[in-house]
Amino acid sequence: MIAFLKICGLLLAVIIASAKKVPISITLIVASVAAGFLFMPLEKIPLTFLKIIFSWDTWKYVLALWAVLLLEGSLNKMGMLKSLASSSVKMFTDRRYACAVLPSVIGFMPSVGGAYFSAPLVHEIAKDMDISKEKKAFINYWFRHIWESSVPLYPGIFMASAITGFSIPKIMAFQFPVTILGAFTGFAVAYKDVARTQGEKGRISKRVLEFLKDAWPILLAIIFVLTLPTEIVISILLSITILWIVIIVKVEKGQVEGKFASRVFVDALKESFRPNYFIILLGSILLNQVLQNSTAFGELSIWFNSTGIPPVFVAIVLPMILGMLIGATPGFVGVSFPIILAIAGNSSYGIFALAFTSGVIGVLFSPMHLCIVLTCDYFRTTLFKVFRLMLFPAIAQMALGILTWWMSLHL
Repeated sequence: MIAFLKICGLLLAVIIASAKKVPISITLIVASVAAGFLFMPLEKIPLTFLKIIFSWDTWKYVLALWAVLLLEGSLNKMGMLKSLASSSVKMFTDRRYACAVLPSVIGFMPSVGGAYFSAPLVHEIAKDMDISKEKKAFINYWFRHIWESSVPLYPGIFMASAITGFSIPKIMAFQFPVTILGAFTGFAVAYKDVARTQGEKGRISKRVLEFLKDAWPILLAIIFVLTLPTEIVISILLSITILWIVIIVKVEKGQVEGKFASRVFVDALKESFRPNYFIILLGSILLNQVLQNSTAFGELSIWFNSTGIPPVFVAIVLPMILGMLIGATPGFVGVSFPIILAIAGNSSYGIFALAFTSGVIGVLFSPMHLCIVLTCDYFRTTLFKVFRLMLFPAIAQMALGILTWWMSLHL
């Protein structure tokens, strides 16, 4: 009971800090220190923190996040992301698909406020279609985030792997169906009673090649992460190296100006150093490891077993509440996953897949999520109207998350 009250105190502090708009990076670091004082002997705290901070198991995830940001910066500064958005639209002869694919393609990379980049492009494609402004906002926001549960370039996926010990391919296998369902249900909501609209014409092979010409660095990074028997950071850096070899070859051939390429590389390096992102990831790993190296998990597990509260209830409610309060996936993963690990163990990823789905839904319905605020501002609509459109796809995803958890227990 005492361990439960201590954890509740930590959660309450996180919630209050979030309400006071304290950065989640600072909140997680302070929560880690507080957890040390609550669950560990004083003399053990400094050594534990030093071991965690200087562990390769910690830094391999921080470096992987930096590599993702470097890849994003390189593509952005080279103009490849904008070109990718354009070529993705040309892939389809039906503009309804083009309108939905555009924000989802941009959503391959975890850009802060990326929905605002795709908003004017969605507006341009949909301007002659019979779609309300709240549906345009829904299309831009919903499809921008369908990859968050499954693409291994998002920090939440790194963190889930670091905390639970499950591999990224395993996590993707559990969570990718949620992405697929989100795409189908989102399309059904967005284009109900909207007629097919003529888009680009021409040979499909030519359009696919044009898309691959811009998308290959991202696709290569994902393939390397899933297939190479090495660390994530090595896989992503390998794809970046190949990208820059191609750019250097283009410089040698005179297809790209040397000064421009040099400036792009420097700017991409600068853009990849985002201390707040790194501190969020480091804070979540610290909190998880401090709790694991203390008596917290054992005490909490014993208490939950004695009360009869189902772990699945915690896996649904806690991540969703934290997601809505924090408005960011790393926040709910970093705080809730160590607690779920304590009470449910890690014999199966099913319960974590459910927790991840619940948390992402909470994030998407969070009024503190920058993307929804920017999207509603651009399309001159309200959060309520967009959230109302999101209900059916979100409920469908939640049902699939519960089914995934149930199947992991019985199959």
